[in-house]
Amino acid sequence: MFWFFERESERLRYEIRREMAGEAFELVVTVGDTERVERFESATEILVRSEQDWKGLIGSGWRPLGPQLWPRDGLHPARTAA
Repeated sequence: MFWFFERESERLRYEIRREMAGEAFELVVTVGDTERVERFESATEILVRSEQDWKGLIGSGWRPLGPQLWPRDGLHPARTAA
């Protein structure tokens, strides 16, 4: 899954995906030419991390591109589905 954010003239791509060779998950954050990849063993771990990241992104001035990505209460979409 991909989400896109912007802050002034910067663009950020936030991706959660399955690891190519295995059962783990990867979190990929790309800003400009810089890409950061982190590996997580479980879906729960990556969802907890992404919720923290999204709060941090919004708090530091990043805004989502496209339609609203989560409810107005600011909760991560996976948290509202439970």
